Amino acid sequence: MRFVLTFALACVISAIATAQLPSVRQDPFVAMAVSYPAGLVRDRERTAADFDAIRADGFNAVRLVVSWADVEPVRGQYRFEVVDGALELAGRSGLRVIVRLDTAFPPAWVFDRYPDGRYVPADGAARAATRACFDHPAVRADVEAFVAAVTAKAAGHAALHAVDVGSDLDSGFCLCPHTARRFREWTKATFGEASRSTAQRTDDQTAFVAITRRDHLASLAAAAGARGNRPLMSSSTTPSLLRQGEAPLGQDDWLMARVVDRYGVVVPLSHRSVSGALPSQLSLAFDGVRGAAGASGWFASLDDDTSAVDLRFWTWAAVSRGARSVMYGDWRTGEASTGAVLSGADVRVAERAQTAAALSRVIGRNPALFAPLRPGKAKVALIYDPRADAARIDWARVYQAFFERNIQVDVVHLDELASGAISGYVLVASRPSAELPPVAAAALKAYADSGGKLLTVSTRGPALDEIVRAAEASGVTPVVRIGGAGGVVETRFLESSDVLMLIGLNYSDTRQRVTMTFPPDTQEAIWQNMETGAAVNFIAGPEGPTYTYTFGAKDALVLMIRKNIR
Repeated sequence: MRFVLTFALACVISAIATAQLPSVRQDPFVAMAVSYPAGLVRDRERTAADFDAIRADGFNAVRLVVSWADVEPVRGQYRFEVVDGALELAGRSGLRVIVRLDTAFPPAWVFDRYPDGRYVPADGAARAATRACFDHPAVRADVEAFVAAVTAKAAGHAALHAVDVGSDLDSGFCLCPHTARRFREWTKATFGEASRSTAQRTDDQTAFVAITRRDHLASLAAAAGARGNRPLMSSSTTPSLLRQGEAPLGQDDWLMARVVDRYGVVVPLSHRSVSGALPSQLSLAFDGVRGAAGASGWFASLDDDTSAVDLRFWTWAAVSRGARSVMYGDWRTGEASTGAVLSGADVRVAERAQTAAALSRVIGRNPALFAPLRPGKAKVALIYDPRADAARIDWARVYQAFFERNIQVDVVHLDELASGAISGYVLVASRPSAELPPVAAAALKAYADSGGKLLTVSTRGPALDEIVRAAEASGVTPVVRIGGAGGVVETRFLESSDVLMLIGLNYSDTRQRVTMTFPPDTQEAIWQNMETGAAVNFIAGPEGPTYTYTFGAKDALVLMIRKNIR
């Protein structure tokens, strides 16, 4: 019996995971944040000066990482000085605060009290010595109490913007007795008394890890209920779409995103499976997280020591896919300003800080313009299949065929097929129907019967040129035709009721001069360059307006026009 991950199976672990999230306030706000080390808040005078400088530079929020070990050094005794101080001073400076609760490294008393509460990864990694296992009932209860206490304290401040939980959860299979017990219970509830082969048990562990990780996030989300109508956030270091083939996978972004209000990803992608990733893979990562987050929205966290050029590029790449907020690295590092990510005298640091600040001024100070913007629906959908026993398909290769032709692609989860999620797409790429669960296969058949075009993808193909031919045969063409870039420049439209925005991105490390040809009904004038303020006019052409532009290396072009201008 092959394992199939279904809707019901995804929900068997915890009733908490199905609870409704509180309604999130809908004020037009796009968080453009820098991180601020909690340890620095003890120096109130310097923190106040830093927050004033952060706000003056154009940022509108700070992310404060609050460590469980620091806040609760003795069980049940909380130190809220840092939380209160940061929220109070941020409010005075006109900043909002995203409180990220770090539960990865518990206080020393946790292991003294629960010697059997250590996380014991199956891969033998060294992190076993410092992490706790949330499958331990008492450990989970104590971490939930920490989350509840800090959230309740932070919620008393008007400056609180959001609470971030679970961004540091481990994604491996734990060998402790508590996980073993839960795994036995889950296996019995799912498969009954039937014996499982070694290969099946490996697949079972993979599915179990993904679902329990969601369960752990759900328990933290429930504990953060005192936040009221502030958004609940969580993120991943690498989207699950790019982690298929690992053993165990331990992550399904769609399961995780359903638990929170904003789901995000860290950029650059740090996982070993995407080391040296192609531009199309990184673009797919953003579209995958966008698909997982759905209408709730997603965010990008640029935490690495990136160059100013990359920082600008990835910010606009995220916004081009509808990111609702962007977070940058530490304003300072540790107790000293030397070596800081965004504050210091080093030239590279200064360039990075100036770039992040300039972007924040453009986006953060125009919330009514950026907050309602959404990407349009693509013509092509890829079906993401997270099942552990399904043959691995290189979706990045399939995506690349569309990426190189500037064709937007959406990613739809296998479990969403039954709800009609692929309705309206011109072309849907999926593994063979015979390899899918019956419900999903029936949904694909209904789509095809109604006139939709299917592109069957397997481990053996199709080749890139076959994908291109399938797209052309189905009538899929790029919204904007690009001449002269060789498949490394893309464009994305974002739209609201009042505004149309065009973001062009050059993914290559060399200059690219391109001519963009737009649909005939595209307005020719007057577009505004959002970064320079310059007016831009397209040129009328027989096939639609055109615009010729020279992109620098890793460059972005951001143009906006009001719909009521004709």
